[in-house]
Amino acid sequence: MVAGGVERNLFGRGYRHSEAPVGDEHYLGLQLFIVLSPADQQLEPSFQMLAPEDVPEVTEDGTRVRVVAGEFGGRRSPLALRNPTLYLDVQVTSGASVSLPVPADYQGFAYVLSGQGQFGTPAASAAAHQRLVLGAGEALRVTSDGSGTDGSPLRFVLISGRPIFTSDR
Repeated sequence: MVAGGVERNLFGRGYRHSEAPVGDEHYLGLQLFIVLSPADQQLEPSFQMLAPEDVPEVTEDGTRVRVVAGEFGGRRSPLALRNPTLYLDVQVTSGASVSLPVPADYQGFAYVLSGQGQFGTPAASAAAHQRLVLGAGEALRVTSDGSGTDGSPLRFVLISGRPIFTSDR
């Protein structure tokens, strides 16, 4: 794995893995585990890696959106997932805004990596290391309040998907 790359593992039947780092290199990244449906738990394990240049990117009006999974701004990620998922890595410069799609039948969250901003309508403030659970709606409006205490721009991930299981299960 290289900085800015993406790794996807399908932990089907019989899959074994190690999360122990190799060598002395410092790793910084996010892991997202998506529960498989009971039928998918019997699939053959599989693996996919995307180099940083293979992750689609949409840049406009002070924003940069990397499309890790799903589709945004006419760009679709080549990442193959079993469940409908939208995973965006978003950076917003000071004073800029972005509107991100969130399908009405998806559930999800935004996790702020750096900076600070206003999320949703009505707006809720959030800063680095805070998580916001998304409510019902079809879009998330985000405005950057400026850089964080360390001077970094607003950067967050938006992760949403169609639930596999419902509360009436």
